[in-house]
Amino acid sequence: TDRGISNITYNATTDKLAIAGDFKQVAGFTTNGVVILNSNGVIDQTFNFGVLENGTAYFAYPLTNGRVFVQGSFVKYNGIDRTGILFLEADGTAKQEYNNLGNLLGIVNTLIETTSSLGNPAILLGGLIISVDGKTTGNIVRIELRN
Repeated sequence: TDRGISNITYNATTDKLAIAGDFKQVAGFTTNGVVILNSNGVIDQTFNFGVLENGTAYFAYPLTNGRVFVQGSFVKYNGIDRTGILFLEADGTAKQEYNNLGNLLGIVNTLIETTSSLGNPAILLGGLIISVDGKTTGNIVRIELRN
């Protein structure tokens, strides 16, 4: 990369890696701070990370359902308010139905895919997480994924 890396994650089920940071290029491929790699190290060029405003991506994770979770200090993604948290399609687009959660204040450094108390898909986030959607978290939060 041409700049710093904040986090690297791996999903063994999808055999994909995600790299997040304040970089603009990875091995000559232009990006805006998040890139998805196949396990052989080849960049997945079908994923095009959009433009962040007023911040950077600290954490990215390729979810088993094909989407990509991103967290950071940003306030907008492709010109739309998305303060600190994103759920992206496999191509990097942010659909509103997945991105209606309020602000995430803090830094995520781990993600575990799990289920909610109702048996729906969910993610468990850990790190220095102060609040999500205005609610204090105590550094850990579970978010149910309904779509």
